[in-house]
Amino acid sequence: MLAALRTGQLGGVGIDTFEHETEDLLALAEHGRFTDPQWQALLAMPNVILSPHIAYYTETAVRNMCDTAMQALHDLAEQQTSDCEVYPAAGMRKAQ
Repeated sequence: MLAALRTGQLGGVGIDTFEHETEDLLALAEHGRFTDPQWQALLAMPNVILSPHIAYYTETAVRNMCDTAMQALHDLAEQQTSDCEVYPAAGMRKAQ
């Protein structure tokens, strides 16, 4: 990816999830730079946007998450079912 960004084969990139997110971001906060040279190279590029896994955190997104959770709770209380149910065991189906 670095080579493609440098040559222009890749015009830009936005990254909001890091493989070792906690360690990488703590290093950036503590030292003002990444300790990994690849992350440091990305940070220096004008065609790269790095976001610490908070891209979802907007007022609208949080409101939508709360509305969805409240609707699921209401549906479960009223109908004993919800479109948001998750089943841990494979093969389980929502009650009809």
